[in-house]
Amino acid sequence: STPPSKLTIDYVITCLLNEELRQLSLNPPHHDSEVALAAYTKPRTPLERITCFKCSKKGHYQRDCPELKTEEAN
Repeated sequence: STPPSKLTIDYVITCLLNEELRQLSLNPPHHDSEVALAAYTKPRTPLERITCFKCSKKGHYQRDCPELKTEEAN
C-alpha cells in the first residue's frame, strides 16, 4: 500500500499509465477493427436525459412513446 503522503496526482497518473501499458502488453488487440471500435464507442446516454420527439417528455425514445402506442391502439 502507498502511504498517503506519496499519493499525489502525478503519482496516480503515472501508476495508471503504467497499468495501462501493462494491460496492453498482456492483451494486445487482435484486429484493427477492435481498436477502431474501441475508439469510436461512446457511452450511452442515460434515459433520464433522453427527450421523446413525439410527446417532449423525458425518459423514453419516440419509438417507445406511450402516446404513440395509444394512437396505434385506436
